[in-house]
Order: sequence, then C-alpha cells, then structure tokens
Amino acid sequence: GYPAEGYRKWGEAKSIPLSAIAQAKREAKGDAVQRMKKAVGDRALVPETILDLEYIDFGGDQNSEETRWVSLIHIDGNGIGNALKAVPDAAGEKGYNTFSRALDICTRKAFRQALKAPDLKALEKPPILLPLVLGGDDVTVLCSASAALPFTVAYLKAFEEITRGCPTLQGGFSASAGVAFLKPHYPFYAAYQLVEELCRSAKRKEVKENRVSAFD
Repeated sequence: GYPAEGYRKWGEAKSIPLSAIAQAKREAKGDAVQRMKKAVGDRALVPETILDLEYIDFGGDQNSEETRWVSLIHIDGNGIGNALKAVPDAAGEKGYNTFSRALDICTRKAFRQALKAPDLKALEKPPILLPLVLGGDDVTVLCSASAALPFTVAYLKAFEEITRGCPTLQGGFSASAGVAFLKPHYPFYAAYQLVEELCRSAKRKEVKENRVSAFD
C-alpha cells in the first residue's frame, strides 16, 4: 500500500518493488534475528523465519505429522497496569523507568531460565524456538509443538519466582499465557488473535485476585 522506493531481489527468480518501510524492515531483520539468537543461546534451535520451523532439520522425519505442527505462545504479566498506576507521583518519569527496566530484566531472566527446564531438556528432539517479542512483561514465541507446554509452564514459574525476588517490583507478579497449536501455513494474524484471546481467557478474575499464573 506504500509507494515503491526501488526494486529488490526476491529469491533467485525475480525482483519486486518495495516501499521504503518494507526495505528498512528487511535490512533490520538480520540484527533482530541475531539479538533473538543471543537471547536463546545454545538451549534451542532458532530458525531464520516462521516457515523454517516446518523445514529445519532437527534429527526427525520431516515427512511425519509431528513436524508439521507448530505452536504460538503469548504471555502477559498480571496486574502490571495497576502496579504502574501505584508508582508514586513524586517518583515521576524516573520511577516509571526504574519499574519498567526492572520488569524487562526479570522477563528476560525468566525466559532464559525457562529454556533450562528439565522438561524441555527431556524432549526427544531439541526444541525449535523463535522469539518474536521479548520485553517489558510481554513474550510472544513461535516454537515446535512438543516444546510449547513445557516452555510455557517453566516460564510462568520462573517469572513468578524472579519478580518476587526483585525489590523494585513490589512483591512480584504472576502471568497468563495463551497457547495455540497450528499448521505452519496458518495465517499468522489469525493465530495471534487466537493466542491473545486465550491469554485474556487465562486472566480470569480468580487468577488476578489470587495472584497466580495460568494458561489456556
């Protein structure tokens, strides 16, 4: 929908017109993938693209039904908005920044800790995992189907534990997650809407009041 800035190669077959926005995104992709690979480390295989989840060779039969399923996970902290409202006015912008930075650090620590979970290590095949969002209290991840529930449970436990130990975060937080299992070619937009709905479903009243984590 934007005016073309120039032409760029699309595979080996042809050149296509690209807008300046699309061109900038393509140029930024490499750095983004490297940041996510650094976050994952050697605890999982990180594909370059969404479709690589289907084709990446991780020691199994690529024609089997199992390898044609992937999972999309969306995780969101519980009660973060109310906690931000409770930041003293006297603290001003510095108070918000301190809170947000502490939350971001805890989220990344919980992510790394979840990847070390025994249930993930016990899988027959190494997990394939592509973080799409990792910051603040939000985590969105595409992964191999077999890794989805072990990762989600481990992350929710780690997030509770790590935020509870952070003095800045007022006693810690729980989180809620939506987990969907889908075919690799299922439209991503629809899949993301689904996991957001599942995440909202997990944030039931009793979950919020009792400050416990849940997933749907």
